[in-house]
Amino acid sequence: MTNLSWLRAILVALVLAPWGSIRGDSLSLAQAVRDVQEMNPDIHALQEQAESAHQRALQALSPSDPSVSLSSNDLNYLFDWGKQGPGDWSNAGSIVASVNQPFSFPGKAILSFSAGQDQADALSAQVKSMELQVSGNVKNAYYQLAVSLKNLDLNSEQEEIYDQIVAVVKRRYEAGSVTQVDLANAQMAVAMNDSARADLVLAERNARAQLNILLGRPQAAPLEIDPLPEHVSFLDIDRNEALEKLEQRNLQLLSARSQERAASKNYALAWMSLLPDYQISVASNTYNEPSFADASASPVSPIDRSYSVSLAFNFPVWFLFNETRGIAASAHDRAAAQDSLRSEEMQNKTALESALATLDNLKSKLGIYQDQLLPLSELALKMALINYGTAKIGFQDLAAAATALWSTRSTYNSLLASYASAYTNFGQLIGEDL
Repeated sequence: MTNLSWLRAILVALVLAPWGSIRGDSLSLAQAVRDVQEMNPDIHALQEQAESAHQRALQALSPSDPSVSLSSNDLNYLFDWGKQGPGDWSNAGSIVASVNQPFSFPGKAILSFSAGQDQADALSAQVKSMELQVSGNVKNAYYQLAVSLKNLDLNSEQEEIYDQIVAVVKRRYEAGSVTQVDLANAQMAVAMNDSARADLVLAERNARAQLNILLGRPQAAPLEIDPLPEHVSFLDIDRNEALEKLEQRNLQLLSARSQERAASKNYALAWMSLLPDYQISVASNTYNEPSFADASASPVSPIDRSYSVSLAFNFPVWFLFNETRGIAASAHDRAAAQDSLRSEEMQNKTALESALATLDNLKSKLGIYQDQLLPLSELALKMALINYGTAKIGFQDLAAAATALWSTRSTYNSLLASYASAYTNFGQLIGEDL
């Protein structure tokens, strides 16, 4: 794999093997993302919430618990339990056993299940959104560490350049063609480069600590990662296709749409609360009175047991004080969910336009740096060294060329990381882990 295709492999994940396979002991970006996602508590919490919401949705389909009753009547001895002992059911004239099963109005359970499942879908979308967010955080930390390491390498390269400059100045000073001022300025440039290294080391430590924290490792733990590439190949992005993906795959929009559907179904369910619920009762009555069991003692046919089935309805008589309040509250919940959905749509479309503009801007800058500024700054330093050696330019021009080379390279590295981060942000908007 070449440096030119390294960032493309990271951004679009189309490689057959991670870049880290070249450096076997380094932590690849893909592995870092997997490790953090597996241990991230925010992802785990949302996963549990989504599963809980799914189970609650299924609970809506469960029937209500039945009630069982057992009663006696027509006591021969009234309530004088002392003669036969307490709880002697043989004194009862009859014993009634019944089972009551309540049912909601047809359609309520299914609608409640559907609304609950929409809530579960909203949380599932939030799980995926959190995974993308965590992935983006890891990538940004990874890129910053890569930039800080690259800047340290640049500092070492700059030190070699200043050593060359000092050598040229010494030769000219010994030859008497320049004053001691040039030699002192050259040595001062070396010292300033050494001083700048301390800041770069601090930046590298901070970036390493940030990535280690995300990985659940000690802040100062040694960590080797893949290097920042020298060049990047740009990816063409179709704006219309990006907008289509935003509409179809943006996880925040998917979550908001699921919540809006759930709120609409809960509103319909609130209106259904005005419909009556009902219950079915089945009862068995066992008689102990001889007048019922003995044909000679009664003109009716002898019976010792009877059965009954009944259907009862529960009407919301006090709906003005109860159900209407629930309907009003559900209407406000639905309106809030609809407004949240519209807000998400506007925010994400605005964010997508900004992300595309940022990518275009960074792409343009990186192209200029790759094609013009980097080669020109390197050429300018080479020519400055030659011209200073032949006394065609002064030391300030030579120092300016060295400083310009450092600034150009450092800025280019930062632009590389910014482009990778911007592309990651673009992926989050279209629901893809780029």
